[in-house]
Amino acid sequence: MLAGQKAVDFGLRLADHSAFVRGGNLSLRKLPTATEGLPFSPRKAAPVVVQLGYNYQEMLHLSAWVGGSFINQESSLWNSGFSQGFQHFHLDLDYYFEMPAGKLYLGTSYLAEDDISLTSVHGGIHRWKLTWLGEAALALNYNSTGSRSLALYQRLSWRIIPGLDLSGEFQYYDPEIENLTGAVNRFTFGMNIYPLNMLEIVLQTRFNETQSVAEDGRQPEILMQIHNWF
Repeated sequence: MLAGQKAVDFGLRLADHSAFVRGGNLSLRKLPTATEGLPFSPRKAAPVVVQLGYNYQEMLHLSAWVGGSFINQESSLWNSGFSQGFQHFHLDLDYYFEMPAGKLYLGTSYLAEDDISLTSVHGGIHRWKLTWLGEAALALNYNSTGSRSLALYQRLSWRIIPGLDLSGEFQYYDPEIENLTGAVNRFTFGMNIYPLNMLEIVLQTRFNETQSVAEDGRQPEILMQIHNWF
């Protein structure tokens, strides 16, 4: 059991905050809508939660919690979202399996607050020097009442040598599936460098293909990200 302030562990928990399942771009937006991606911005404060968990032989992990406002909280680093008590519910299930040929990971997540709900199905496979990660997330009533939003993420990486990976990614986001326009595709190619076991440097080129935008959406973006952990 855990009680305190905790980040929302939804889906693959990617470090790349420009991914649609992690909120999309925060400043450079390719969509003509007010919201790009799902509501997992690093600018949001971790909500106050009460969590219960179960772990079976390091293979099956189950956790559930209730917490203060997260989806509807204002973008503030200092707002824990608990001013009105418990407002969101979260459920997470992960399964890890190791085989002679490689490793397998499967998971699902569910998050609900007021009339908004998000569901994720995700997983990954590692074999030899190749790793594939994938996630599909569906949001109901997020952009507007009755709307359905879909975010897809695919990543394939190849470990050239220890400390250097080449990778390709595909992302898709449709803020409202009911509309025939408004979706965006992203194709990303690059490398991940690990000079230290607590430091990652990401160098990427990204191409955008956006519906309903009167411009060439495939002009490349050059990205650099630095991730560290302790």
